[in-house]
Amino acid sequence: MTDVVVLPGGRFGPAAGLLAYAAAVPERRGGTVICHEWTQTPPDPFRPAAESWVAGEVTSVLDQIEGTPLDTFLDAIGWQPEASRSTD
Repeated sequence: MTDVVVLPGGRFGPAAGLLAYAAAVPERRGGTVICHEWTQTPPDPFRPAAESWVAGEVTSVLDQIEGTPLDTFLDAIGWQPEASRSTD
């Protein structure tokens, strides 16, 4: 089983509703579940700044995972494994 990251919604934490279920299933199957809480109130999701804010929040969480996470969301935010990031 692989690691699973559960990100909160805009108004609810990762232990609410469907997100709680999304964490419970892999945990019961032996996976490692990381439930992330936003460090501050998320910005308006309809503003361009929201994308970079989410990327900043998620990068530190994804860096805790061994291997390479696969997800369309990762492509959308332009996330790269720590080892392959530019140090410019």
